[in-house]
Amino acid sequence: DPLYQKLIYHLQNGSSFVKENVLAALAALSEGAQEEFLKYYPATMDYMVEILRSFSKKEYKQIRGQSIECITIMSATMGKDSFRPYQDIVIAEMLKVQKNDISNDEDDPQKNYLLSGWQRILV
Repeated sequence: DPLYQKLIYHLQNGSSFVKENVLAALAALSEGAQEEFLKYYPATMDYMVEILRSFSKKEYKQIRGQSIECITIMSATMGKDSFRPYQDIVIAEMLKVQKNDISNDEDDPQKNYLLSGWQRILV
């Protein structure tokens, strides 16, 4: 509980760099805690979807990609039943990123996050 609370605090108040690291930590926490993370999953998904929707400027591609990674890792870990209430929103946002926000640059970080994310949630 204390670790989760600190991570959420930094997710809400940290710099972009700190938020990126918090996303990785939340994904790892969900994998490590397994079913014990279920009580945090709904609130965490709300934060993740908000990041995916609101961090739309070009300079936020890395954090948006990492939010996709975090969402899909958590969702794969928590299972299809837990993911079901969020699946339409998450899939719509991922499609929006894929159709509108991926640049032709080879180094767009969102490409790899999307590819891996689709594999996790569609299996």
